[in-house]
Amino acid sequence: LFAVFSLQVNAQSYLGYTTNSVNFRSSPNTKSTVYKTLNPGIQLFIIDNQKTNGYYSVIDIETNTEGYVHSNYVTITEIIPENTSDVFTPTSESTKYKPEISIYNRTNKNLTLKLNDISYKFSSYEKRTITTSVGNCSYIASAPGVIPYFGSQNLESNYEYSWEFYIITE
Repeated sequence: LFAVFSLQVNAQSYLGYTTNSVNFRSSPNTKSTVYKTLNPGIQLFIIDNQKTNGYYSVIDIETNTEGYVHSNYVTITEIIPENTSDVFTPTSESTKYKPEISIYNRTNKNLTLKLNDISYKFSSYEKRTITTSVGNCSYIASAPGVIPYFGSQNLESNYEYSWEFYIITE
C-alpha cells in the first residue's frame, strides 16, 4: 500500500430538497431544456454549493438524473462527507500508460460513474473496463434512490485498478 497526498481542494457536497415546484434544467439558465418540473420535497444531491447563474448543479436522487435547479427553490439540509480513502484498488502493473479500471456493478440498479467530467453508465450486474487519465481523478457514483458516493483518488500510469459498486443500507 502507498499513501497518496493531493493538494486539490474539492467543493463540499450536500443533501437538500426542493421548497417549491421548480424546473429541473439541462444547463444553469432559463433558456435551457427543462427535463421536468420537480415538486416540493424532492430530495437532491447538491454536487457543491458553488452557484452558476444562481443555479446548483444537482442529482435528482429518485431518478439519478444530473441537472440544475435554481438555488432560490432549494434548502440544504445535510453535509455529505467526501470519501477520503482510495476506492480504486491497484491490481497489477500494465504496459499501457493510461490507467484502466475494471468496474463491476454488483447491484440490481443502473449505475452512473462520473470520472472527472465523463459519465459512464452501467446496467445492473455489468462488468466493464474503462481507460482514464493519469493523475487526480474526481468521481461520483450514483444510482436511482441512492445517495451518491464521491471523492477523488490519484491514479498512476502503467497500472490496472478494480472497483465494485455495492449499496450499503443503514
